[in-house]
Order: sequence, then C-alpha cells, then structure tokens
Amino acid sequence: MKKLKKKLILVLNFAGLTVKQKIEKMTAIKTAHADNPTIVPNLLPTTTTVEDLITEVYGLFAEHDVVAGQLTTITSKINQKTDALVDIYVSKWATETQIAIAGDETLAKKLNYDIKGDVAPSGKLEDTAPSIIEISNNKHGWHDLKIINIDSQKKRLPKGALRIDIYGQTGGTEPTDLASLIANGGGYLGEATKGKFRHEFPSGNKGKTEFYIAVYISKKTKKPVSQSLVVGEIIT
Repeated sequence: MKKLKKKLILVLNFAGLTVKQKIEKMTAIKTAHADNPTIVPNLLPTTTTVEDLITEVYGLFAEHDVVAGQLTTITSKINQKTDALVDIYVSKWATETQIAIAGDETLAKKLNYDIKGDVAPSGKLEDTAPSIIEISNNKHGWHDLKIINIDSQKKRLPKGALRIDIYGQTGGTEPTDLASLIANGGGYLGEATKGKFRHEFPSGNKGKTEFYIAVYISKKTKKPVSQSLVVGEIIT
C-alpha cells in the first residue's frame, strides 16, 4: 500500500506584529529562499526584487528614527517656550492688568482676559491661587492678614497645597510679583495658619507701606506653585 503524504497548507501570520517585526520575518523568509533557490526555482517576484524593497523599507526606518528624534526635540522646545509664555501671562501680565484696570470688567474683556466665574476651576493647584482679602491694622505695631482660596472663597487649602507662605516688602516701589518683591529687598515673613497671619513691625517702620504676597507651596515638590496679587497697607 502506497503511503500518502500529509496535505500541507502554508500560512503566514503577521497579525499582532509591529512593522519592524513584519519586515524581520519577511527578511528571514527571503533569505531562506535565496539560500535554497532550487526549492521554488521560478519564484516571482524574485528574491532580488523583494530584497530591494526590504532595503528601501530599512532605509525609511533609519530616516524615520532621525525625524522622530528631531520631532521629540522640537516638541520639547515648543513645550518649554509655551510654559515660559504661560508664566509671563499668568504671573506678570495678568497681575499688571489687574492693577491697571481697577476692576473694570469691560476693559478686561476688551483685552481678552478670562474673568473669575466665567471659567470653571480646573482643580489643579497651579490654576488657582491664594487671595489676601483683608489686612487689619487697628492695633499699632502689626498687621493681621486673612487669606482665602480665590476659587473656593474658603480658608481651606486646595488639594495639593502644603501650606501658605507669606512674603513682605517694607516701603519702596510696589512689586508686581514675588520675583520683583525679592529684588526690591523683600523676603519671607512666615507661614499662614488657618488662613491667618500676623506681621509685627519695628517702631521705625511707621508710616511706610508694607506690600504682601501669599504663595501656595506644593506638597509634591515643596516649591512655590501660585501666588496672590500684591496687597499693600500703611504701617500705623
């Protein structure tokens, strides 16, 4: 009795492979055909034709890697420049404009600024800020500050905030932000407790203006995240 050969059906499964894995598998098959030309003597297209196509693909892979590297670098630069611009708009322009327009909503909208209440809070610490709502100087020798969150309107710290640091500058030109306060000779005064802070003065400061800035410190980084508008009060 003649023994029948088992019926063989070839399949090629490229499902689930990356593009490079597909090309690697194709390269292995092409190489095997080239090394054993008598098995399929009239293979079409020829192994040479297929090899040329594979070489082109590998060339494109190399080009892709270069472009991808350039794209990563360019994307990083875009993000860095954008972050720098956001800092200018939020920390400088918005503060300067807030002072200049003196609460005029029409002017704020004319300059295309967002107004609190028109935009829902994001919930991110960097998108909110402390607000010094009151400075009491009815007792000689010190100021009592009250600080709340600008979004919640409550003394409770927002999520992600470790504490509120208070900075002050005695006399001189009114600062526009924390950097200018420090440049003008101001500095760290202490930490607010439950939305309150008392600052006592030397007797020689009477009649001068004390400028204050409240700053949220991040739990995660232990660094300043956002700051209040500058608020000033005469020392009596």
